[in-house]
Amino acid sequence: MILKTNPILMIIPLLMMFLSTSLLSQTENTNEKDFTYIKLTGTISNYPIVMDLLKEGAELYGSYYYVKSGLPLYLNGEIDDKGVFSITERNEKGETTGTFSGQLSKGMVFTGDWINYKTDKSLPFKLEKSSDNSLSISFNYSMSENCDSVVEEKEINEEDDIEEEERCTTLDLKLIQVSTPSPIVTKKINQTILKAIFELDFGSEKYTTIDDLMNSVNLNDVDGGYDRTISSSFLMNINGILCLSIGHHYYAFYAAHPNGEGYYYNFNLQTGELISLDELLVPNFDSELNKIAEAYFIKEYGSDNWNFEVGEFELNRNFTITPGGLLFDFNRYEIGPYVMGVPSVFIPYSKINHLLKPNGLLEPWRKK
Repeated sequence: MILKTNPILMIIPLLMMFLSTSLLSQTENTNEKDFTYIKLTGTISNYPIVMDLLKEGAELYGSYYYVKSGLPLYLNGEIDDKGVFSITERNEKGETTGTFSGQLSKGMVFTGDWINYKTDKSLPFKLEKSSDNSLSISFNYSMSENCDSVVEEKEINEEDDIEEEERCTTLDLKLIQVSTPSPIVTKKINQTILKAIFELDFGSEKYTTIDDLMNSVNLNDVDGGYDRTISSSFLMNINGILCLSIGHHYYAFYAAHPNGEGYYYNFNLQTGELISLDELLVPNFDSELNKIAEAYFIKEYGSDNWNFEVGEFELNRNFTITPGGLLFDFNRYEIGPYVMGVPSVFIPYSKINHLLKPNGLLEPWRKK
């Protein structure tokens, strides 16, 4: 007896195989685009660059630098579920300098066009995932509010009629968590991050746990109510050095203006320890470094209305390491009145080559 095969039954397994392969491919692409942190290397035209890129939802941000100059440029943009992205770059002054537009394709390859903001000149770029990175980054978010004890008076017409409007005391926390191949190093870095958060200026209150910190909105004395945002941010991951910033923005209701503070933290990824200036520079560097920094500061901001006399400028220890130099930040009131803002000083390695410690952590950038 001859058995006849139904053609439809022959097609079904092939169809199922095709659908299965297609779905698997889509899943791989979706997962690939759902990264949190990636280190990229590549070129804009023929210029080599290195980029640290982070993703939260549809938001992209991070920094990159040209290998030749080492000066970081800061990134902020968006990416859709198909991998189409647009990123704006800004310099340390917050000025827009260029844009990246393109497509993220399979294999974590970013391609497209970079456009110079001033000249409108367009150059092609291609970036690929760096194999020289074992660092992982994640973020935890917490939010607390108290809407029971804060009332704001609000004027609603020209006759000085007043109504009471409820306002909530809020606290938002963005906590970065780092993972390295070493459990000991990972633990040490994350413990230091927590300690840094608890050492922020919360007035008379001190905290030792995240739960106590988040519950602070329910204290009886909430200073008339406030909005507070505490953040920990990734800056750079270069040559075994991890650079983060930790700070908070604070606005007390009825206050004349908001306030806040921010600090840099540079970790040795081999040990998990914080890196000090003493590790980077030769002994007795302060006098010479302050002199060099003062020249850069006055050139950028002038010498008037600051809390120092010419010739007596002193750097703080709030610095971060970049491939091109050391960047120092001052918080409000630290070196001048509130209206003077939060000035910074960038000192290129080329200007302090004689101060860099031989065979130290900055050896890759020291001119022989």
